[in-house]
Order: sequence, then structure tokens, then C-alpha cells
Amino acid sequence: MATVNYRNYEIEQVKDRYICHELSINGASLNEVISTLEKKRFHIDLVNALKAAEKAALEADPGPGLENDGGTCNMDSPMIYLPGVRAAKITAAAKEAGIEVDRLHGRAGEWFVRTTTNGQANRRTLMARAACKAIKLAGFQGRMFFHAD
Repeated sequence: MATVNYRNYEIEQVKDRYICHELSINGASLNEVISTLEKKRFHIDLVNALKAAEKAALEADPGPGLENDGGTCNMDSPMIYLPGVRAAKITAAAKEAGIEVDRLHGRAGEWFVRTTTNGQANRRTLMARAACKAIKLAGFQGRMFFHAD
């Protein structure tokens, strides 16, 4: 009796026949286990990306004062594009990261990432851009939302 593993299957030779068994772990098929691990990895990566965005925004803050916050008042904000990901998964990751996210209405998959953005002009833009860059460096599609007063 010989047994061979091929992809997600175990092929067993019994006399003149071959019997194919799908491999499983605790009753779940290998494909189900891999899918679950990939989902957990995505969640962890998203949480880490959001934490990195907050950290980058705070590190980019030049500090208070008119010399650091000149220019046009704005609502510039970092965004993340997550098409096909359920809202509950995104908000759960944001909650775990300690920040808030909200959808950009009318644009599927686009979310505002509510990192700390002090000031109301150049200071805010600088912090938002740093957060966006951190999202991109984490492997996600970071985008900027620019809106002048």
C-alpha cells in the first residue's frame, strides 16, 4: 500500500485501485484552511497599514504655528481603496488599529482613513500625504482626497 500527496489530495494505492482523499485539518479541507489563513493575513496587514498611516501622520506633523500652517484651508485626507471587501471587515480592522474610517459615498471601495490631521492648511496636507504614503508602502492602494475651502 503506497500513499502519495499531490496538491491538496492524498492518493492511496490499495491493491490494484487508487483512492483519492482530500487532505483535511480538523475536518476542514486544506483549501478552506488556506482561505481562512489568507483572510486572517489580510486583516492583520490592513490593521498594520492603518496603524502605520496614523504613526506616519503624527511623525510628519511640523507642529503648531502660522509658519507651519500657511496656505488654503482644506479637508485633505488619506484614503484607501479596498474593492470587494465587506464594510464590517474594514471597520473592524480600523477599530483594532485605533482609528476611524468612512466610505466615500458614490465611489465603491473607497474609504476615508481618519488619521490625525492637525491644522487646517499645509500642515493638514503634509500629514495626510504622509499617511497616504504609509498605506501605499504597506501594499494597499492609498489615495489622496483633496478639497479646498
